[in-house]
Amino acid sequence: MELAAFACSDAFVKICADAIQMYGGIAFTWDHPAHLYLRRARADAQLFGAPAFHRDRYLRELETAHG
Repeated sequence: MELAAFACSDAFVKICADAIQMYGGIAFTWDHPAHLYLRRARADAQLFGAPAFHRDRYLRELETAHG
């Protein structure tokens, strides 16, 4: 679960930020929904935890399981 959480969270933010760059100025207007996805990605990171949090949690659980 944690492995998928940080992989998907990283991808969600990166893809949304890349879409903003690709579409340029129109991505920040109401004519295109790209800005909404970026806001959602950042809000989800705040709500569910940033990718670094999930990575650290996953590594701690691996260490306790193996040591």
